[in-house]
Amino acid sequence: MLSHDIDNRLLPEDFQSLFDERENRYFKSAEMNELDATHGDYDSLIKDLEQEILVELEDDILQRDTEIRETFDALADLDCIMSLAEIAVENGYIRPIVMPAHMNCIRIKNGRHPLQEHLVDQEFVKNDTGIDQDSRVNIITGPNFSGKSCYARQVGILAYMAHIGSFIPCESAEISLIDRILCQFSAIETCEVPQSSFQHDLTRVGRMLRTATPSSLLLMDEFGKGT
Repeated sequence: MLSHDIDNRLLPEDFQSLFDERENRYFKSAEMNELDATHGDYDSLIKDLEQEILVELEDDILQRDTEIRETFDALADLDCIMSLAEIAVENGYIRPIVMPAHMNCIRIKNGRHPLQEHLVDQEFVKNDTGIDQDSRVNIITGPNFSGKSCYARQVGILAYMAHIGSFIPCESAEISLIDRILCQFSAIETCEVPQSSFQHDLTRVGRMLRTATPSSLLLMDEFGKGT
């Protein structure tokens, strides 16, 4: 690469002018021509080879698509199981006793919310849960900010964890098989929904009651707060 101002007579005789670009002029020497003839354009060859390898790799992957997806699914299950096992050991979870569906029971002693217990500054206040054939409806009352919503969520989360095969944070637990968990917690008010807050609550609870079976767990929080 040389300036245009350089006299061509000062250049070696084997310098062959290629092209000009702005203030620069490009040349090739006899040695460079020999290298091109001997080795060619390695950059283009490397890029072509990379493309061929990628195409072959894509073909191999597509031919084994089913096996790869099954492997990923198995690894995802294993990762989930190992994570649940690790957190159970670290936080003293216990194995719940899963009862038949007709027992309709959720008996939890000293249950804890698996997330909330790590967020409070002081020790988490443990709670019992007693639901059975003779006491199928539990009404939780208390002042504002006393943990009623947290408790309701805790019951649902522990029941769900027991159904996926996880240990749960409590001292002991007997939980019968549940076919579904239906929730009605306070919704964010919005003008997009053409209903009053109370009507919106009624709609959601009505849908829960129409969907529920004798083996369902229903959780409602602050029903009718909008009126």
